[in-house]
Amino acid sequence: MDGKEAEIKLIFDAFIGVELTEGEHEIEMVYSPWHVYLAGILSLLGMSIFGVICISEGKKYNKVESLRENRGEKASLFQGEK
Repeated sequence: MDGKEAEIKLIFDAFIGVELTEGEHEIEMVYSPWHVYLAGILSLLGMSIFGVICISEGKKYNKVESLRENRGEKASLFQGEK
């Protein structure tokens, strides 16, 4: 409250508030739950792993296709096709 920390009071067992004196005040409430940060970190980690897998699988696919081209085989996405 007004640039200083104030004691938070529970109101009707459901709300939070602070005691104020008469006049105008600037009130800033900050809520930063740890699980939101954890979810963001896990999401970035998951996307990074997915990207690495996509890149490595793409390189493997390109390697197989280049070997087939060197042997004169037609490149196909289906195993039984030539």
